[in-house]
Amino acid sequence: MATPKECIALFCKECIYDPTETGSWRQQVEACQMTACPLYPVRPLSLNTIYNKRKVSEVQEPTIPTINV
Repeated sequence: MATPKECIALFCKECIYDPTETGSWRQQVEACQMTACPLYPVRPLSLNTIYNKRKVSEVQEPTIPTINV
């Protein structure tokens, strides 16, 4: 029996992967821009992508709006 993670990966691969395009199925799934898909937030990502997203979010400082008086 497949795990939920495996099922999501298979669904995403079936949905987005095109062997005639450049990149592996994982690279194509990572590049997916279908944000309306309910699986978009949990689609398979490489460890590098996860690390880079976490690193960027830790570096960003909140912006404080300025008020002109």
